[in-house]
Amino acid sequence: MKVRIGFVSNSSSQAFVIRGIKVELGILARALGISGDCDDLEDAVYKRVKKPLEVYSTRFFFDMSHDGLNDPNLHMVVGKSLGDLEDGVVTRISEPNDEEVKRLLEKIGLRPNTIATYIQYISNDNF
Repeated sequence: MKVRIGFVSNSSSQAFVIRGIKVELGILARALGISGDCDDLEDAVYKRVKKPLEVYSTRFFFDMSHDGLNDPNLHMVVGKSLGDLEDGVVTRISEPNDEEVKRLLEKIGLRPNTIATYIQYISNDNF
C-alpha cells in the first residue's frame, strides 16, 4: 500500500473539442458590443455566447498574466462542441456541420471564411 504524506493544494483542468474559429478576445468583444477591462470582457463573452455555441480561452489556463487586449496570445475559440474530453475516456466526436456553425457565428456578429476543429486538454494537479 502506498501512503502519501502531504496534501493536494489544487486540481484543475480545461478541455474542449470545438468546430469553429479562433478569434482575438478584443474582436469578439467588439462584435458582441461588450466594453470593459480585459477580465471583465472575458467574463462577459462567456455569459453572452449562448448555447449551442461554446467559448473557451486559449491562453494557458494556469497563467492569468496578460497584456490586455493587445496581447497577441489572448484568443478565444468560439464554435459548436463536438464532444467532451475526460481523462482516460474514449470520446465519440460528432460530424461537424460547417454551414450550421457559420450560421451560429454570424448570429453573434462573426463572419468566418473558414472553420476548423480545435482541441485542448489541460490537466494540472499540484501536489
